Amino acid sequence: MALDEFWRDIRRAGRQTGPSTISGPSGDRQMYLDLWLTPAVVGSFREDDFSFLPAEERAELTAAVTHFRQVAGRVAAGRPATPGEVEQGKAALLGIVRLLDFDRYQDAESFRLGKKVEHRLRDREWPPLLDHLRFESGSDHAGFPALWVWAYLSAAASDSDEQVKRSAGLLRPILREAAREVAPERFPYVSFRSVSDPVVEGASR
Repeated sequence: MALDEFWRDIRRAGRQTGPSTISGPSGDRQMYLDLWLTPAVVGSFREDDFSFLPAEERAELTAAVTHFRQVAGRVAAGRPATPGEVEQGKAALLGIVRLLDFDRYQDAESFRLGKKVEHRLRDREWPPLLDHLRFESGSDHAGFPALWVWAYLSAAASDSDEQVKRSAGLLRPILREAAREVAPERFPYVSFRSVSDPVVEGASR
């Protein structure tokens, strides 16, 4: 699926925004090339793959991809990018990274499902107790398809243990209903945290 490939390519490029050392044409000298700064990084992008996004968000992502492709296309093949080209390339790439929001969506499928859940909530008026959500899709310990939803409560909704319990009781059925509507084949696991809680990488489930 092109969406998965695009997601992986951008995530990889975002982690590699520095020069790579490769052998020169003669094999006896080194060149430092910014291999991430190439139109191929966004070569798998297809706007139709993001039909689940509202038109405004989809247009913003398409514009960001087009901008990166234009910036990267100005770098001549086989020579190091100039400092100005690197800075422009980083800014353009970060524009795409910001829209994909890797901190909140574990992978491409989590992004697709999570965006759908969030848009359903907004269509019904975003719960004021809720600050933001994080998502991960996959299989649970029994091997069944699942969707993990981490609900980060607003400061007012999580200023005490009792308040967290009360807020979770109100929000859990709303979030489960939205998740089941979006992905009826996946069991929704919903957890709650305060917006002030740190995000621990790899400790999501």
